[in-house]
Amino acid sequence: MRDVSSMVAKQYNAYRYPAPIADLDEHARTPTINAGDPSKLDALFWPEGRPRQNLSILVAGCGTNQAAIIAHANRDCEVVGIDLSESSLGHERYLQEKHSLINLKLFQADLLDVSKLNQKFDLIVCSGVLHHMKNPSDGLKALAAVLQENGAMKIMVYAKAARLGLYLLQDAFRHMGLSQDQDSISVVRDVISSLPAEHFARFYIERTRDSTYDSGIIDAFLHTQDRAYSVSELLEWVESNGLCFQSWVDNGVYFPDNYPSIPLSARTRLEKCALRDVWSSVEGLTHTSSRHLFVACHPSRARRIADIQFYSGPAADLVPVRYPVFHEIVDGERKALIRGRFKFQLTDKAREIFDAIDGRRTTAEIMDRLGYLADDARAAGEAFIQALWRQGHVFASSRARLEPGHFSLDEQPTSR
Repeated sequence: MRDVSSMVAKQYNAYRYPAPIADLDEHARTPTINAGDPSKLDALFWPEGRPRQNLSILVAGCGTNQAAIIAHANRDCEVVGIDLSESSLGHERYLQEKHSLINLKLFQADLLDVSKLNQKFDLIVCSGVLHHMKNPSDGLKALAAVLQENGAMKIMVYAKAARLGLYLLQDAFRHMGLSQDQDSISVVRDVISSLPAEHFARFYIERTRDSTYDSGIIDAFLHTQDRAYSVSELLEWVESNGLCFQSWVDNGVYFPDNYPSIPLSARTRLEKCALRDVWSSVEGLTHTSSRHLFVACHPSRARRIADIQFYSGPAADLVPVRYPVFHEIVDGERKALIRGRFKFQLTDKAREIFDAIDGRRTTAEIMDRLGYLADDARAAGEAFIQALWRQGHVFASSRARLEPGHFSLDEQPTSR
């Protein structure tokens, strides 16, 4: 193995990450959505239509659970999991045997050697791996080489803004000579419990579970190799390695709509900005996420889907698809919906449209069904559905035949 890969493998053999899941049936009953699961998110990966049912899926850097989770939820698909850590793969094999996952294959392998599998994949899931490589671009290119032309690649890498305080601690721990052992873990715990209230790292620590268990402390504070990306760095990285940025997994993180802290004067300016500038600005104004989750694809496919994922085509041609899980609570005098970190309330009219989104009807059919026949009423309804898309509450797919088109993140976001 290459030197950095060997160090990373040693770390995850000693400290399995993430924390192993004991039972997949029980895990499936939780409200969490695995961001690499096509059974829940195929409209996100393929807004132009899923290529086939029996997908070939690669989970690159599967860790202790992820390949088994996806295989369990997609038993008609072939899932291949690779990881450097034999210890992590050991737990994947435990889950494989416990749940009779005959559709799962597991290999100990370096991501850079993925071409040796002699297979191409419809979906590649790579979460929390590339940012630990000596040269993340080499890893991205290796994955692109085994992605089908109509395939999708879901990637997670660290976000720079929310981790700035964490990197101050990492640097301090290196100067102190800490290593990956129990004594060093104890020092990290002592430091975390004694941090001043104004320390930048508190933002990260209070929003993650990493500081609550040993392997999380090693992964976050004492990792052997770690880097993060701003939005602009991420887009440049993807495009410079022969891929196209397709979409965020959650638009709501990157558009201003979900952040009441962004004033109207700033929102007015953002309406005139190109997409990449909107996203970069929102990251700088909020820095609420420590991770970037996004979908990439080959350039030939990106040209076909550009008019769908960014809602730039006529709204009437689009099929809005709701995010798979919402929770409803009573908040004051009105019910509220919760999706992940975002909570929102809807007027009666807006709730009527929201409830009519079933993943089958186009926007035009929804408007017809609700009796929104007047031009102003239809325009308001379409604008509401587009707002739901910007907020990450719906995906956008299409029944229409897709024509090649120009794809550019330098264009202004469209509005209706």
